[in-house]
Amino acid sequence: MTSQAQIGLSSSQPLWKFRWSLRVLALALAGIFLLTLYPFHIYPHVPPGSRNPFILQGFGKQAGIFDAFLNVLLFVPYGFGLAGLLRSRGCSRLATIAFAFVSGFLLSYSIEFTQLFIPDRDSGWEDTFTNSSGALVGALCFQAAGMLVLSVAQKIEAGLQRSLTARRVLWLLSFYFVVWMVFSVNLQRAATLHNWLADSLLIVGSASDRSDPQAWKGQIRDLEFWDQSLPDDVASRLTTSSSLGSAPAPIVAFDFSGAPPFADRSETIPNLIRMTKSPSASNEALWSGRSWLSTAAPASSLVEKIQKSGRFSIHMRFVPAVVNDDLDDRLVFIGHPDGQSQLELRQAATSLALWFRNPVAPDPYDLEWSIPGIFVVNQARNILFSFDGSKLWLFVDGRYIYGGFRLGPATALARVVRQVKTAELRGYRYVFYAIVFFPAGCLLGFAWRGVERGMSGIFGLFALGTLLPCVLFEIVLVQVGTQPVSVGTLSLSVFMSVAGWIWINLEGRATAAPSLG
Repeated sequence: MTSQAQIGLSSSQPLWKFRWSLRVLALALAGIFLLTLYPFHIYPHVPPGSRNPFILQGFGKQAGIFDAFLNVLLFVPYGFGLAGLLRSRGCSRLATIAFAFVSGFLLSYSIEFTQLFIPDRDSGWEDTFTNSSGALVGALCFQAAGMLVLSVAQKIEAGLQRSLTARRVLWLLSFYFVVWMVFSVNLQRAATLHNWLADSLLIVGSASDRSDPQAWKGQIRDLEFWDQSLPDDVASRLTTSSSLGSAPAPIVAFDFSGAPPFADRSETIPNLIRMTKSPSASNEALWSGRSWLSTAAPASSLVEKIQKSGRFSIHMRFVPAVVNDDLDDRLVFIGHPDGQSQLELRQAATSLALWFRNPVAPDPYDLEWSIPGIFVVNQARNILFSFDGSKLWLFVDGRYIYGGFRLGPATALARVVRQVKTAELRGYRYVFYAIVFFPAGCLLGFAWRGVERGMSGIFGLFALGTLLPCVLFEIVLVQVGTQPVSVGTLSLSVFMSVAGWIWINLEGRATAAPSLG
């Protein structure tokens, strides 16, 4: 009682009642940092167009009302949890509200300043003011109903602790993961390559605009396809020396030396013949800009093999003759010339861009991956894209490039909520596995309170409740999809589960608290 009096709390507000304030604050901070600092790539440089980076980027983001609402909402839990902790320390209502607003402003400003140095992020004062307003709203919400909310949360926690024995938790987790597996199987299927049209043509070196008689300008030396992803060592060797060595034989292979028509060395698809809209271009050099190549008949075997495996690799060598900001031409195109595209490999100014159709990205340029700085006039490039059913990566002249491109249940679920973006794909994965495994970890946290602290009990609960579901979940998704088992995904699952375990046990064990009755 003396300690409570010293911090200005009445006996009706014991310290343990505020444990949920700490949990809300911890969860709020994790969400804020994930949603605002992803992809966590910070490059120390002077931001372009800013003489003084401390001034941020002004008010030029042109965010809509809905974006402003989301910015406010993001910081409401932060303000709520912080207000609870401040009140537990005896701060007055006015001081609590003022501190929550100021700290929310400083936190948001720090994040916006950091975003100046993160590619694909833009910062501005709008976010700072809306975020700090959210922290203020959260603090006001705590003043209005915070103690009631904390009491209800504590009662629910106490009730769960009385009923959730270790045995019941394991049964509940089994049911929980069965439901999630069934749901995730459908999401996984929605992100596989099963919606390509078999009667598509293979076209090489054409213009993106079919009404434009000008095509891609440069030299394409060879083109190869595999219906699998290639190991990194093979990809590195191919993009350094173009020697196949021990690499698997490609399912389609063209060598563009000589004159058309060009035959597929693997004899999988029809020959590539010259196409032109200008009679005067019929005798010009192959990549003059007014002619391109196309199969006279559909490349059905290529499409069917890629769809069946759900994986592909594309290797080609080329030398661009022109690079300017207006260029937007195709190096490789699978689809109907005036209809639906299945795959496009394009030059957009200096950028190399790849898009391929899947149920999550059914329209051209949805989830297109663009890599800047690839095209330089008269500079030869040796590239290889590889897709393993989930992850897409690129080798350029032996150099590995990965931009976070991943498909899977996380992307399919995100598309239900909003329009998905290429730069956010890795973030969807974090959010998805947090949604699935964080609550499971919380349940394990309840079970841990009732387990004897012997090593066998702790190890058994961890193995059965954490490791086994993570492994089974990954195996099921791999069997349904086409990607290999990912150690990174397994680690992420375990991390989220352990995080939930720790989070629910912040501020001690509930058994140490008196009854709320």
